[in-house]
Amino acid sequence: MIHMDRLQSPLSLTARWGTGRWIIPKYDVVFLPSIVMFGAGGTLLQLCAWGLLPIQLAAPLVTSIPCLIGFLPGRRYEEWSLTAPVSYDVRQVSGPKG
Repeated sequence: MIHMDRLQSPLSLTARWGTGRWIIPKYDVVFLPSIVMFGAGGTLLQLCAWGLLPIQLAAPLVTSIPCLIGFLPGRRYEEWSLTAPVSYDVRQVSGPKG
């Protein structure tokens, strides 16, 4: 049996707005590498636009630095599963009977 309370985040956006609780540490920590990846890529592009970083160096760095940031944290499956649209306890799911 799948419990419906496991299908959503702990607080919806409207609940976060109403309670003023914007960050849920155990739930939102999985989004941190993605935010840092976009920030690093944008910063490198801006450095190239300002002329502080040559285009020959910026192009490979804009792709490789965010990829490294994404791969290095090594989040466990349990942490990434917090962001899944559906989660369930495998022990409660019965297989085919035969």
